[in-house]
Amino acid sequence: MDEELRKSLYEEMQRRKTCPKCGVYNFSHPTACSCEEPAKVIEFGSDIDAYGACQCDQDVHTGDVMLITMPEGNKVIAIADTWPIAITKGSRELHTFKPGYAHEQWAEECFRPARDGRRILQGWKMAREMAIKLGLELTDYAK
Repeated sequence: MDEELRKSLYEEMQRRKTCPKCGVYNFSHPTACSCEEPAKVIEFGSDIDAYGACQCDQDVHTGDVMLITMPEGNKVIAIADTWPIAITKGSRELHTFKPGYAHEQWAEECFRPARDGRRILQGWKMAREMAIKLGLELTDYAK
């Protein structure tokens, strides 16, 4: 294959993996961009399952709300991300924020703020409303 054709094919491949709306490069799944999707609620049977889905499931996106029914029966609500963040108490596996850190900072400092920041803010609002409605104890940073 001549060098010009190889370069042209490579550039086309890169273009197809970039979302035309938000410009985010999707390493393996060009159709997996979630920039236009609203955050959704996903149910899990444990915090370990929820954490694993954040790492491996193409249908779980940053900002999605995870409603987790723990094996002991209590419920936990978290926000999906590479390192999912619990907003209610009761999880042993999910991450938490250090004192003084706020979800607005997370939305601004996340890996892809143009796409994921909006979903984080939307998911956070949905998760807090759900936690309050279910009577779950919020973490200090979610109050």
